[in-house]
Amino acid sequence: MDYLTLKNDLFDILVLNQKTLKPYENKLISKLTMLQFRTLCVLNVEGDLSLNELAKIQNITKQQQSLIIKSLVSVGYVSRMIDEVDRRVIRFNITDDGKQLLDDQLSGMVNKIVERFKSLDEDKQKELYAAIHSICMILKEVA
Repeated sequence: MDYLTLKNDLFDILVLNQKTLKPYENKLISKLTMLQFRTLCVLNVEGDLSLNELAKIQNITKQQQSLIIKSLVSVGYVSRMIDEVDRRVIRFNITDDGKQLLDDQLSGMVNKIVERFKSLDEDKQKELYAAIHSICMILKEVA
């Protein structure tokens, strides 16, 4: 593995992400802050989590996570429940309304991104989608 090439490619991906995907993120996630959106995504993938687990996954403080959860609970996107094993622990899960909002937001974002990539020929589109899928599978293995 060529370290310098890897470093440069990762840097390019970060910069290109800002140019290619970020504009759609910012336009579509208008109902939520980025941290609220990420919290819903984490709960959707991971299932029920405690405040500590959520904060650790997102690499933020418990205090930050607490404010985010409080706002999501108040609008009905997240619900609280008492842990069945340890009644001192409160667990959080995404509600049906939260799942619907997340699905709507992600569908809109994906549609905009797909539209952006239509300028590529069909073979390049297939290559890009295969590469994205491959990266996702590899990252899931090491996560």
